[in-house]
Amino acid sequence: MKRFLIPMLLILYGFTFAISKALVIYVSKFDDPTISPLKYAENDALAFAKTLEVFEIVPKDKITVLVNPTLGWMKAKIRDFFSKAKKGDVLYFYYSGHGYHDPKTGKTYFIPKDTVADYLSETAYPVDDHLKKLAEQTPAEVFMFIDACYSGSIGRDKPLRVTHFSKKSLPPEKAAMILSSGPNETSKEDDKLKHGIFTYYLIEGLEGKADLNNDGLVSFKELGEYVKGEVSKVTGKLQNPQVIFPRQLEDERVSLGFPVLEEKAFNMVKSSNLPDYIKSAVGKVIAQSPFKDSEDERYIRIYIWKLALGKIDLNDFRRLVDSKAKEVSSNLKIVKGSGISITSVLLSQPFSIGAGFAYDAIGGEGGALVRVEYSYLYFENINFRRGIQILGAFLRFPVLNKFLTLKTSLGASWNDIYGFSLASKLSFEVFGFLSLNVESISLMDLNYIKNGVIPSFLILSVEAFFTL
Repeated sequence: MKRFLIPMLLILYGFTFAISKALVIYVSKFDDPTISPLKYAENDALAFAKTLEVFEIVPKDKITVLVNPTLGWMKAKIRDFFSKAKKGDVLYFYYSGHGYHDPKTGKTYFIPKDTVADYLSETAYPVDDHLKKLAEQTPAEVFMFIDACYSGSIGRDKPLRVTHFSKKSLPPEKAAMILSSGPNETSKEDDKLKHGIFTYYLIEGLEGKADLNNDGLVSFKELGEYVKGEVSKVTGKLQNPQVIFPRQLEDERVSLGFPVLEEKAFNMVKSSNLPDYIKSAVGKVIAQSPFKDSEDERYIRIYIWKLALGKIDLNDFRRLVDSKAKEVSSNLKIVKGSGISITSVLLSQPFSIGAGFAYDAIGGEGGALVRVEYSYLYFENINFRRGIQILGAFLRFPVLNKFLTLKTSLGASWNDIYGFSLASKLSFEVFGFLSLNVESISLMDLNYIKNGVIPSFLILSVEAFFTL
């Protein structure tokens, strides 16, 4: 009986599996010249849509972006989006643009491209009479994100009031919602971020920063807490997003805690017997932004998430990413990291301390896994007995990576007596953080060069590097 029961359950699961869909709307330009255009509504909406796609929250072919729609087009697409959803579907609705709350009628409006300020009730999108009813009627789960309380005006005699999306305007018993600001507040845009502040932190939260309990999942409640806290903090409590949700949706997953998942997967891969080129490729992928992924890196990242979630094991992972990993690991660059080094001179000088910064890169032509300082910028301060200081910067390149790592360096330094200098360094590293360095520094002061003399001396030093 079990032989037939398990396949049957899998078939039923396949038919009932939830489909995620998204409708992303932005309106930044208006036909009525009295309505203020919006600087970053487009940036906000496109970045939100891209986040849904890149982080596999919603499949790319299930994301619809509505650009500066007219009233008729907005009503048609919103109706289509909600009315065609089925039970088990998950709907993500996002709006970035002007909003208006009419104090006389108590009704709330979105402002389409063709809104006429003097005939607002006839030409603006009626949130209460349209969106609310559609969201209430759909059998799907609904998550709504509305960034619609911008400063500006709708006509000379209609200042753009703060859009108050109260429980009367939207269906709080049906949909989970995060609104960009509270009553009598204005949603702010930031020229440095080139985004609305609300959407900027909404995207950060979806990318994993809202995984407040580090369980690898971002619940709606966590996302709301993160966005509300960050926006309130950076605006000095002048803008306080509203988070409204029915109890049954508060713990619903809206995203994965991607940084937690990637760290978990990397630790699994690093401690495994998988080839170095796979370790290198995994390290590179998780060290960079998903938005910078090549096609091969994107492929590997998806299976990194699946590995962390337990959907595949290490053997499956190797089989699935093997060819892509070889390609990625053969084209590695500096990817990330930082640290500090402390150096003590053993020969030539009585005492010195060096402070360094490192980029943590993983991989190389042969797919070697380098834990720290694949490329290392080292600022050095050597104290002579006469009080002379040499400040230098050295760029290191590893030659081989075994238990004992051999590294060579070429760099430049300067001091107030000898002027510009060139330096070379040979380092023998053990345990990944302790190294013995032999440095030959050639001082190339112009006076010496004129006389055909380039003095040099040898420094023997020991260095410890600590990753921050």
